[in-house]
Amino acid sequence: MTPRDRAGCVLLDLNLPGVKGHDVLEAVRSPTDERVRRMPVVVLSHSEVRDDVVRSYDLGANSHIAKPHSLDALFEVVETLGRYWLRVVSLPA
Repeated sequence: MTPRDRAGCVLLDLNLPGVKGHDVLEAVRSPTDERVRRMPVVVLSHSEVRDDVVRSYDLGANSHIAKPHSLDALFEVVETLGRYWLRVVSLPA
């Protein structure tokens, strides 16, 4: 897998159909593939319940962000995340 074939950052919604988002996060952070394990994961959720936030971080999320209520605000959040994770920080190869 080349860096071009790999996502720079994963946006994970906790409210997924048929599977719990925290289960997906746990699988992504499993030790089987270090390239995937190191990939930044940003959790997006309507939940701001403390237990959900704490669990996201305990499972290895790099950020837990409450979803904005408007589409324009969501686009702004995604744009900001893209700038930060794909242009500002240094990520492992």
